[in-house]
Amino acid sequence: MIIVDVTRCPLGQHNYVVLENENGEVIIFSDDVRHFPSRKDLLTHYECESGLDARCLGGGLISIDYKNKVIHIREDGEEAEHEMDMTDIVLSLKGEYPEFNVTEG
Repeated sequence: MIIVDVTRCPLGQHNYVVLENENGEVIIFSDDVRHFPSRKDLLTHYECESGLDARCLGGGLISIDYKNKVIHIREDGEEAEHEMDMTDIVLSLKGEYPEFNVTEG
């Protein structure tokens, strides 16, 4: 599965959502947690920004440390109808950021 990464995260921890849009693209989408505190908020923001309908496949919290080249993700306890395996998310992030150490948990 190919996942497109759309992360806009400064240093720190932020929410992310994995979604599938109406074009069949699977997207990891994140933005500032203060503005988008839930998966539903992020999904709505993505739909408004892209103009595409989408459905949630999972999500959680993501931390990106650009200086030390570390990405850490973890689940947030929210459930999606079709929850995506964390391993697939980690592998996709490793493919998008090959120079980063990507961890989960």
